[in-house]
Amino acid sequence: MEASVYALIDYNRAGVPLVEIVTEPDFADPKEVRLFLDKITSIIEHLGLCDTKLEGSVRCDANVSVGGGNRVEIKNVSSFADAEKAVRYEITRQRTMASRDIEVRSETRHWDDARKVTKESRSKEEEQDYRYFPEPDVPAVVLGTEFVSSLRQSMPELPDARKERFVSKYGISAHVAQVLIDNKHMADFFESAIEIYSSPKEIANWIVTDLMSFVDERKKEQERSLFLGLKIGPEHIADLAKLVDQDMINRATAKQILGQIVRTGEMPSEVAKKTEAGKIDDAGALAQAVEIVFKSEQAAVQDAKHNPNAANFLLGKVMQLTKGRADPNAALEMIHTRLNEA
Repeated sequence: MEASVYALIDYNRAGVPLVEIVTEPDFADPKEVRLFLDKITSIIEHLGLCDTKLEGSVRCDANVSVGGGNRVEIKNVSSFADAEKAVRYEITRQRTMASRDIEVRSETRHWDDARKVTKESRSKEEEQDYRYFPEPDVPAVVLGTEFVSSLRQSMPELPDARKERFVSKYGISAHVAQVLIDNKHMADFFESAIEIYSSPKEIANWIVTDLMSFVDERKKEQERSLFLGLKIGPEHIADLAKLVDQDMINRATAKQILGQIVRTGEMPSEVAKKTEAGKIDDAGALAQAVEIVFKSEQAAVQDAKHNPNAANFLLGKVMQLTKGRADPNAALEMIHTRLNEA
């Protein structure tokens, strides 16, 4: 009787390049560590080396020493946010020990995510214990300048260059450009949207400020495809920006529509038409709304005759009455005219 033998081969990381980056002790603040890790990940994404959303695809071990003391390595860090917290805790721990004349041992410590502390794992070997020596079967590889130059020319656009292009070509601020390029998915989303409707500043602000408010903090830390789960694409933001730019709806109404379409996937123009959310700029309709407010808020009207700032309260009532559809500039001008007449 023949025996059957089965072998399980794990190809989970096959085809994924392994790159280990070891830095000098260049960081003096935990925030710098976080920014460095974010930038490395952004470069990896733009180069298309691997899917950084996969757990463990980008990992970090941090080495911390204070005042030239012994080096402590922190392992088992699950996210970049935790890397920053772990380094900050370890700096505090070592400084506290030094202030009490307690020796900091050279060791490996693990990050306890639940307690937000580092805990002892094992003592660390000295440099000589590793017994470093050249591997005779692995020859040195020298990359010539021509080869390096050819690689540079064939590389896709890197984050810093993309940021400069966003600022110079699209006229958006350096801060907004930085937020966009920090996540390749977001930067691609932005460029896809402005191909549909060319309003870079408006679209960038909708993405960075308003759309990001629907992405929970967990996804900001763990998901590189930030808008995964939201039923919205570049065409939705382009359509929304167009409605606002063309004064078909005001910004308050646009924000309400955005809150709906991230759940339903409807186009903003469809929602605006279905709900009759278009901006009210008809003089007759506005005059009617202002008249109703003047009759119901007589005390505020009297106050506004002597206090110009009180007119904003009346404007708020008009906006409330029209469910945010009134043109605020036209409505405010009409309120001032009525006050002057009175």
